[in-house]
Amino acid sequence: MEVTQEKTAPIKKKKKPMKMMDVVLYALLFVFAWATINQYRYFGFDIAIHAVLKLIVACLAGWLTHVVFYAVSDYLEKKEFSSFWQRLTANHKKISRNVPLITAVIIALRFRSHTPLLLVVLAVVLAELIGKLIWGGFGKNRVNPVAVGFLLTDLMFEQFNTMPTLIDGVTSATPLSQIATNGWYFGASQYTNFQATFGNLWDLLIGNVASPSAEMARLAILIAFAFMLYHKALDWVIPVVYVGTILAITFVVGLYHGFHLTYPLYHVLTGGIIFGAVFMATDPVTIPKNKPGKMIFAIVLGILTLAIRFGSTRFPEGMMLALVVMNLLSPWLNEKAAPLAKKTGKVRFASFSVIFIIGLLLVLLVSAVNTGV
Repeated sequence: MEVTQEKTAPIKKKKKPMKMMDVVLYALLFVFAWATINQYRYFGFDIAIHAVLKLIVACLAGWLTHVVFYAVSDYLEKKEFSSFWQRLTANHKKISRNVPLITAVIIALRFRSHTPLLLVVLAVVLAELIGKLIWGGFGKNRVNPVAVGFLLTDLMFEQFNTMPTLIDGVTSATPLSQIATNGWYFGASQYTNFQATFGNLWDLLIGNVASPSAEMARLAILIAFAFMLYHKALDWVIPVVYVGTILAITFVVGLYHGFHLTYPLYHVLTGGIIFGAVFMATDPVTIPKNKPGKMIFAIVLGILTLAIRFGSTRFPEGMMLALVVMNLLSPWLNEKAAPLAKKTGKVRFASFSVIFIIGLLLVLLVSAVNTGV
């Protein structure tokens, strides 16, 4: 009697999901590649190579900052090691967990094409030390490290911020600088001059304008956003509500001043609004944990961004300073907004609407005072 053996189907191993930080890093590198190609097309080979050097220098600076910081900490704590190699590798897991590469890539993208490499190094060191390590490392920082590094270097070296860019020794305007110089007043003549200089909205979206690296890859950022959503590396709430708040408020402001109907899109497509919404405002450590808190965080972040844009010539971007303020308020906001999660949808909607309307009136007031209208 023959015994037949049943064939069993091979067990397929499930693919492990990608780590959140890996997903973010891949998305950032994709954006960087897109921006660098645009810089090569728009500025030439030298500027593209400088962008690559910025990235390499920033990553080395981030890694070395962690190595030195933990080595000094071990020395102060009088930890003993059997060899120099053990001392060097003792904090490898900490450094990997703190993901200095993400901070470095974001900073490399946020600075303009001609930014000196030493300034990039300084920004990374300040971001890691003051924005992260002194608080206890990743997961314990109170504010976004990139915003800290960028704002501190911006205050010390104003000439290298996101205002007029320098290419081949000639100062030329960026989209942000041209609009911000007019106090974000976008009347018929300003609208015509802007389009003659920089092109239309499509040019701003795909990066056919002179801008910092992150602003030459907005379409790539949107693709990266979809990629990170697919891999569940971030929540859609803050980016969508933040950009939506800016669009809604600037639409009303535009109607009030009689600007072109596309005015809200120029706000979103000039400066680092989209980049900040996707890669900075979503930092899981520095934002509220509950959904109502995230909604309020995003709405108020949009309001503050516009209030700073309309009211300050020193900070034409608005996003970085607004983000630091909201990061500091995040623990309080997380606590106060938590009860809203138990309320009905109507109560939550009413609460969000009141905050939005107050913010809208504030931005209208600031814009009216700034433009004299």
